[in-house]
Amino acid sequence: MALRKEDILKGVNDPELIMIETLGGELPLRPLSKAEWSQIEKMEARGYGTFEANETAQRGRRKLKGGKVETKGKINLEKQAEADFKGKLEALHLSMYNSHHECDQWSKKEIERLKSSTFDEIYNKVRELSGVTVEKEEIDEFPED
Repeated sequence: MALRKEDILKGVNDPELIMIETLGGELPLRPLSKAEWSQIEKMEARGYGTFEANETAQRGRRKLKGGKVETKGKINLEKQAEADFKGKLEALHLSMYNSHHECDQWSKKEIERLKSSTFDEIYNKVRELSGVTVEKEEIDEFPED
């Protein structure tokens, strides 16, 4: 059976009851679209700071003896933590504010009042539901010094 466009796109508008262990019950959540995750990633990236890399080589070659690489970076940890929180808050709000018949309408202020463990668990469930995961294989292949 061929998939129809309506079937493919209805996922983000089709909330599901998801078990939240820290709450001891189910919460209606909807998956987020790629465009919504892109906006969240942009929000989080605003706190990363600036990085600059310069490489100097001799005689036009790279990685010669005497060549050097200079990297500079500035990170404001307060800005980074704030941007990370704002991105997560947006993800929760988009997912929790949905059309499910058992859904309460959540404001961002109300979501901010959740216990930290509950906030984090819901965020992880939203990522999972939306298909945003870090594969174990990718982590295993990360280069080491």
